[in-house]
Amino acid sequence: MSKTNNYKINPCKSCRKNYDITDINSINQCCYNTLGAFEGTKSINDFRNNPEAMNCQQCILDSMKSINRTPCDLRMTAYPDWIQAPHYFPKLLDEEGDVGRAKKKCIELCRSNRYPNECILNCELDSDAVEGVDTVENYVYNTKNYGTEENPIKKLLSNDYVYITAITVCSIIFIFLIVWLLSLFEGGSKKKKL
Repeated sequence: MSKTNNYKINPCKSCRKNYDITDINSINQCCYNTLGAFEGTKSINDFRNNPEAMNCQQCILDSMKSINRTPCDLRMTAYPDWIQAPHYFPKLLDEEGDVGRAKKKCIELCRSNRYPNECILNCELDSDAVEGVDTVENYVYNTKNYGTEENPIKKLLSNDYVYITAITVCSIIFIFLIVWLLSLFEGGSKKKKL
């Protein structure tokens, strides 16, 4: 937690903003990774009893309730942060004292990072978790995947009509090929008998 600035973090709010409430594993991982970034550690043991860790526990319980599960039949643990993308935002927030400027600098640093998309997502998650800091600067940014383009085939096939049409055409071609191959074999075997 920040020692120089007076703000609170709500990792649950941030994670629910970016993940569906029923995606329990992602919310669990997100919550503890975000909390670990602000604590400056990746070990849950360093902050297990903090109020923010209790926030994560309640967040997971609420997610479980949304799919009619309980801690008795779904055991969740806090995983270590395996993602190699850094969390620049907490340190930048301490330096800047402003969410908007810290987020802008965070995204700029991420563009030159080895994992820019994951790094930018960390900036988003970390900045969304901050409460109690007035934003002086409104910063509009583009979080589109840097260095990667959206797969045009996946985009095309996301349209149900195109998908059904493609399946139909492929099925017709498959049936035509089977009939053609059968006629070749039948025609070839008749010639040998003569």
